[in-house]
Amino acid sequence: MATVEGDQPTERRSLLKAFYGLDTVSSEREEVKTEQNEIPELQHDEIDNSSKKNVPEIEFVSKDDIQDPVDINGKYFVSKKYVDKILSECTLTQLDEENTKLSQQVRQLDSDIQTLVYENYSKFIAATETIRKMRQDFKNMEQEMEKLEHSMVNINDMSSQIDTALSPHKSKINKLASIHELLRKLQFLYGLPGRLNKCLEMNHHVLAVRYHLRALPILQRYKDTPAFFSIHEECTQIIQQLTTKLHTTVQNTSPFSDENTESVDLLLKLGEDRQKMVDLFMVASRIEIDIHFQKAIKPQKTIEEYIRVACGGLLFNIHRLGEKFRELFTSNKDMKAIFDTFIHDQIHAYLTEAETFLLDKVPTSDPVVLVRSLDKLYRQVIVITSDDVCESLVSKIALSMIQLYQNLLQEHFYSLLEKTFSDISKYEHRDCGEGELPPLANLYTSLHDEFRSSFKANLIALKEFISSSIKFSQNRYFRQQFCAIGIQDGLVKKTFNYVLETSESFPSSVNIDKYPAFLLVLCRFCMELYNSTISFLTSKSDEMFQAELSEPLEASPVKNTRIRANKTASNLLNRFVYLSGDQLSQLFSDNLVTQDWMLPTTEPNDVTLVIKRSVDELSYLDSLAGMLFVEGVKEESSEGSKKNYLQGYQQRKLFHGHHSGSSQIGSINVSRLFSERMTYYYSVNFNKFSILTGIIKITLKGFLEAVRACTFGKYGLQQMQLDLAYLHIYIWRFVANENLILDLIEDILTSSVSRCIDPILMDTSVIDLICQEK
Repeated sequence: MATVEGDQPTERRSLLKAFYGLDTVSSEREEVKTEQNEIPELQHDEIDNSSKKNVPEIEFVSKDDIQDPVDINGKYFVSKKYVDKILSECTLTQLDEENTKLSQQVRQLDSDIQTLVYENYSKFIAATETIRKMRQDFKNMEQEMEKLEHSMVNINDMSSQIDTALSPHKSKINKLASIHELLRKLQFLYGLPGRLNKCLEMNHHVLAVRYHLRALPILQRYKDTPAFFSIHEECTQIIQQLTTKLHTTVQNTSPFSDENTESVDLLLKLGEDRQKMVDLFMVASRIEIDIHFQKAIKPQKTIEEYIRVACGGLLFNIHRLGEKFRELFTSNKDMKAIFDTFIHDQIHAYLTEAETFLLDKVPTSDPVVLVRSLDKLYRQVIVITSDDVCESLVSKIALSMIQLYQNLLQEHFYSLLEKTFSDISKYEHRDCGEGELPPLANLYTSLHDEFRSSFKANLIALKEFISSSIKFSQNRYFRQQFCAIGIQDGLVKKTFNYVLETSESFPSSVNIDKYPAFLLVLCRFCMELYNSTISFLTSKSDEMFQAELSEPLEASPVKNTRIRANKTASNLLNRFVYLSGDQLSQLFSDNLVTQDWMLPTTEPNDVTLVIKRSVDELSYLDSLAGMLFVEGVKEESSEGSKKNYLQGYQQRKLFHGHHSGSSQIGSINVSRLFSERMTYYYSVNFNKFSILTGIIKITLKGFLEAVRACTFGKYGLQQMQLDLAYLHIYIWRFVANENLILDLIEDILTSSVSRCIDPILMDTSVIDLICQEK
């Protein structure tokens, strides 16, 4: 089966070889094989001798050149050997599989052959038709070439005959031709006035000038000849009329018109003075420019429209005038300098007017639109003139925009302060333990984040001025002005100075006595400026603008600004402490002044209402400070338990109830000799304990000064002793060092004892019992 099926592809292959002319190649190979088979085998000696003579060098044989008769895909495949091989080596199952495989390959080859024939059939037909046509065309071409050759021979014969016939008369013909040419020129000269008049009537000025310039050399040469004198005079008069007409055209037409350009060019060809023509051109140009100038400076609704009108009208026409001038008057450098000065003056006059309009529009302009419009104007101006006449305008507008954003940022910050104070004022002041605490942490965060965001947004908006796509931003002078003077020294430095000045002065413009918590928010804001915000925003601005310079600017003065921010924060915190301490001390003073301490006739059994209120006020202030500041470090007391006021005084061995007045006063004086001098007013640190310590010290100092103005009876002194004991029990937790409070309370009690007419103190156990009940 394999043999039968294998014969069909072999026959088809032979047919294809015959069609493509491959039979000859295969036959040649077979002849070579037979010749090789007929060559007798050489003996070893013969091989050695032949190798020494004519045998070529050994060549490596490729895999394709190996003669394998059983390789079905090889060149030397023999079907009979292949069949014998697989019959001897394969089983029946393998033979069946091989048969199936070969059948599939045969069908695939049939399909490939059909595809090949179909694809090339049309090409074969077209090639055959082309060859057939070419054969017919070549036959016709041969006939035509023969006719052409015969015609060329006839032409050469006739040319020779003509040359032979005309050679005797050749010199006479040349002489007659020259005479004819001379007569034609004379005829042209005699008809020149008529030609010029006709051209003048029909407004063919170019043709008239051409005729005149063509005849002028001959007329000037022979003008003394009577025959040519009248022609010369008449032509001169006609050309004078033409010149006058051309002058009128130049004066009355636009310098951009083709008629004007043609007239100027013709006048120059006729020999008119160049300086006079330049003056005429500039007069016409000034009239034209004035028209467009008035249109350009007319106020528009938007900057974009204003610049569009100027660039498309005035500046465009100035550029066209420059091109016209260079086209007509290129030979004289002095004239060019005069015209360049004229153009420069016109542009400068427009930019002066444009500056006023643009500066007025800056507050209401979108920075992107403004920058794009300025860039368009700048590009148009530098095309006209190489002078940097537009740099000053662009720099002023840019600095004006920076000033605008600086003012907006300052106004926004001031409005943020007003909003923050308004939010704090919505919460009623805490009174006798009642009232809601204002959310100072949220208010501070909102104030800081909004200021920082607006600052960054302004920097991003101004970054448009030095975008890489903006032409004027590539100018070094503009970059120095914008980045160094505008951004670094202007927006950044002045804004921070304004913020710090306003933070310090704003509380004086509002009712800060009623809402001192606002001082804490401002203090925390200035602390954050000192800690990170100033450094971050300054480095951000340096990164955005300083990197645009080829040579970096000096580092921004961050250090001095941060020092000032820290000082402002300290001043605001000190002000809060002084204000809160003064209010509490005033509360004690009012109570002491309005109350008669000689009046009580019974032993006290309750704490004064003012003392309770002061403790509530301190708790309120402690809560406010805790929202914005860290607690701080609390020092361990050397006096033992902080919760027992009486124990501290017992350890000091003072004010026992059985002491007599004289012994008590003596002990007081001895104790005051060895006590350390206390500083009541000092710079407060940024933590809760330091803030409350400062407030309490000022409060108790005011309490002490008020006590010194009073006189106490026995039970009045005991009431003061009870109030101080209660005060200490509840305020020790607000301070870092309890000894400070003990010393102050001791001074107040000492002063009270020294001003008592019957200084007998209450028993400590009674005081302890009353305080525990309260």
